Amino acid sequence: MAAYNPHIASNTALPVVELYEDATRRVQAAHHLARLLTTVTFTSADPADLSRTCEVFDLLLEDACDLLAAMENRV
Repeated sequence: MAAYNPHIASNTALPVVELYEDATRRVQAAHHLARLLTTVTFTSADPADLSRTCEVFDLLLEDACDLLAAMENRV
């Protein structure tokens, strides 16, 4: 993989290779977040923090799916 320039916002007009890199980064970040959630005990966790974490998890996966769909439409 070439040097990675992360894109903060999903841009479906990017070249396919960059869509792939962005989607991969988002899936990897969601994976790391899911691993973190497995270490949390729900009795000690702040419900607001868990809610925010789930929102981030959802956003990462939604972005990744959007990027993959854009790739699929082009290949």
